Amino acid sequence: MDVFYMLDRLKPTVMGLDAVPAWFLQMGAPAFAAPLATILNQSFSTSVVPRQWKYATITPVPKITKPTQCSDFRTISVTSLLSRLTERYIVRTFIYPALLYPPPALYFSDQFPFRR
Repeated sequence: MDVFYMLDRLKPTVMGLDAVPAWFLQMGAPAFAAPLATILNQSFSTSVVPRQWKYATITPVPKITKPTQCSDFRTISVTSLLSRLTERYIVRTFIYPALLYPPPALYFSDQFPFRR
């Protein structure tokens, strides 16, 4: 059901290299949720990400009006929508809870980076 809700609540966003638009996944959420959940569960259990989800389109965007050096550019990488959904699921399910409720041995009250 988590995968269905993620697909059902997709917002319009840029397509990745797979050229699958967000509206297509949102409209087909009832049909795509179960197969995608199977792929995600298998990916989590084997610790292997599908190869197609690792590719990205990288676009340099200038930081200033007249860039003269490579450091004057910011890179924007667009990955596939399914890759972004997987990352969002991992962060919300595993990383945020680990940061919000750390084990007592790892709790440092004066450390604040990477917290929500």
